[in-house]
Amino acid sequence: MYYCDDLEIKAIERVLKTKKLFRYQGKDVETECSQFEKSFARYLNSKNSILLSSGTNALVNALFSLGITEGDEVLIPAYTFFATAAAALELKATPIVVNIDQHLSFDPVDLQHKVSDKTKALIAVHMDGYPCNMNALTDFCQTHNIALIEDCAQAVGGQYQNKKLGSFGVFGCFSFNVDKIISCGEGGALSVNDEELYQRAFLYHDTCNQFGVTHKDLYSIAKFSGKSMRASEIQGAMMNVQLDRLDTIIADLKIRKDFLDHRFSELGFEHIPTYDKNGECFTTTRLLCKDAAAVNAMVISLNNLGIKTNSPMLRPAHHIWQWHALLPKAQHKFDFLPTIDILSRILLVHVSLNETMEEWLEKIKRIHA
Repeated sequence: MYYCDDLEIKAIERVLKTKKLFRYQGKDVETECSQFEKSFARYLNSKNSILLSSGTNALVNALFSLGITEGDEVLIPAYTFFATAAAALELKATPIVVNIDQHLSFDPVDLQHKVSDKTKALIAVHMDGYPCNMNALTDFCQTHNIALIEDCAQAVGGQYQNKKLGSFGVFGCFSFNVDKIISCGEGGALSVNDEELYQRAFLYHDTCNQFGVTHKDLYSIAKFSGKSMRASEIQGAMMNVQLDRLDTIIADLKIRKDFLDHRFSELGFEHIPTYDKNGECFTTTRLLCKDAAAVNAMVISLNNLGIKTNSPMLRPAHHIWQWHALLPKAQHKFDFLPTIDILSRILLVHVSLNETMEEWLEKIKRIHA
């Protein structure tokens, strides 16, 4: 979360003073949660969105709503937070992990090798705020008749060819965890256009709402027993403020990242290629170093300057070797050496909005190879 001040405090205070913290307050009553869902759907140019308790639950909900179940396979990249794999495992489906290429996204050759007649979905993960190649992945899913889901946990507000991330797939899945671009501490959202899938997702996210007066008339689908992934009015109030800030956050990040990128180019660093430079969220600069030792040296140097920097290998749950043991045994750890080779040479430099522009530029001037 980049910005949070009296606006969020006042929004939460307003809700607390009403003592109406529950998102349902009667048929046709606009609440903080329903207001956010409408605003977020408009922002994405999507027909519907659902505010949820977490980004992980958004992924689980998307897979469930598509009918993914035991025996089905879901394609995921080897560089992603464990939640992407955990969502498939939660439904007893099999996450099929695909090596990454120089874009840190699906390697198209390995992707072709991994698809099978059991494949039911592909989750495109926009890691570090960088958009995937959505044209290629859309074509791939259409060719193989599989569902495309977008994991936008780290990329809310991003675009691909002037279209918002989260609006390409059957479902877009978002996280509002404290470490994300906009946040309510813990939360998530789904975006979806198809009406039947929206009804399934809404019922699954809060199974008991099918009996209440607020939403019992929503459903034309066959009813079923779902889960409890419901958000509160406190989360809704905070997310309404945060959503209003989103475009400003992205714009402010871009300005600072442009200076950072320029400095690294001056020093001769190699930038990781991107599928849409203008569609990034500008949260992170990704650089390719000659080896892991060079990465580690820069991690120490930049952190000493007060610039948050790390290696994907040091992140706690963000690549295949860290969660491989929880996968079906048929996927061998050493099958993913190509991914590990790439990630071991990647430097992630995070863009900060915590200091003034003058302070940020002074830090950048002090960067040396």
